[in-house]
Amino acid sequence: MTWVKRILGTALVLLVVVFVVQFAASESGEVVVITSYDREEVAYDTRVWVVELDGQWYLRAGSRDAAWAERLAERPDFFMVRGEFQGRVVARWDEQNTPGVNALMAEKYGWADRLVGTLYPRDNAIAIEVLR
Repeated sequence: MTWVKRILGTALVLLVVVFVVQFAASESGEVVVITSYDREEVAYDTRVWVVELDGQWYLRAGSRDAAWAERLAERPDFFMVRGEFQGRVVARWDEQNTPGVNALMAEKYGWADRLVGTLYPRDNAIAIEVLR
């Protein structure tokens, strides 16, 4: 029974380490806060990465199934805080620019983007343009 406890303990420690490393990676570099709203007007704050492409701001959802992305699909207007900017903006899905946004995210966030990409592959990622 002792070996079972050791295996479970080791698995738990590894799980915590993976969570901590993933959290540290996702919080590295510039992180913006978006506030999206569900059908009942409940507000949800989400911390996401942002890049600029041709002067426009872009977010990237790992997939359309991400909770915050689903909320933006249903209600594209949201509140965003980026540095000194604080205001209401509108999300526009932009599949055409997804490869460029992926490349910019990889360049800007480096090792953190690679690490998060191993946990959440970019196969279903989609760029979201922020209209100000």
